[in-house]
Amino acid sequence: MKNLFPFALALLFSACVRPYNISKISPSEGNSIWAWGREFVYQTTDSVVVKIAYETNDRNNVIFNVEIENNSGRSMLIDPEYFWSRMSGANLPKAIIQQHKAIDPESFYLEIAKQRSRQEAEEFNKAINHVSITLPEAPFTTTNNASQKTAEASIEPQQESQNAAYYREVELYSLESKLISLNDRKRFLDQTILRKSTLPPHAVISGEVYFQRHDQADAYELYVPVNGKVLEFRFKQQIVKPKSGKP
Repeated sequence: MKNLFPFALALLFSACVRPYNISKISPSEGNSIWAWGREFVYQTTDSVVVKIAYETNDRNNVIFNVEIENNSGRSMLIDPEYFWSRMSGANLPKAIIQQHKAIDPESFYLEIAKQRSRQEAEEFNKAINHVSITLPEAPFTTTNNASQKTAEASIEPQQESQNAAYYREVELYSLESKLISLNDRKRFLDQTILRKSTLPPHAVISGEVYFQRHDQADAYELYVPVNGKVLEFRFKQQIVKPKSGKP
C-alpha cells in the first residue's frame, strides 16, 4: 500500500480539468429586438409582455435573461420555479431527460446558508483546537530536571506558541476569504437572479433564470406561464469548444 501512495499522488497532480464548452444560443423564430448586445425575443398576452434573451452558460446550465412587463390593471405572480424547458437534438443520449423545470432560485440561497453553517462550525472547531494546543502544560519539575534544562529547551515553549499563533492567523485568513466569497456570491445573486415576486400593474421585473444544458442539444424550448396561459420561446444552440491550456 505504501508503494501505491507516490503513484496516486503523481496521478492526482498530473490530472487536469478540461474547460467546459461554450453555448452560442440565439432565437430560432419570433419577434426580436437588440439591447446591450443581447437579442431578446418577445411575446404579448393579456397586456403582459415577456422578453427573453440568452445570457451565458456554466458547466451545467444555460442562463437566460427574462424581462416581464405587466401593462394590465391587476397584479400577477411571477415564479421562475414554474418555468420549464425542453431540449431537443438528434445526438442527445437516450438516457437524458429532455424536459426540465427551471432551477429553483431559492436553492442557491439555501446552499449559501448551508455553507455558512459549515463554515461557522469549522471556525469554532479550529478555535477550540487552537486553544487546546496553546494551553500551557502543568509544571512538573524536580531539582534534577531543573538543573538539566538547557537554554534551547527553555526556548521551545515560546517557539511553539509563536508557531501556533502563526497557523491560527493563516486559518483565520482562510475562513475570512471563504466568508467574503459567500458574501460576494449572495450579492451577485441578489443583483442578477429572478426570484418569486408579485408584480403590480404597470411594473417591470427582470432577472436571470437557469435551465439544464447539454452539449448535444440542438435547440431549447422555454415555457413561461402567464395568467393561466403558457408562452413558448424557441432557441437554437451551437457549441464552441475552447482549447485546453497546458496544465
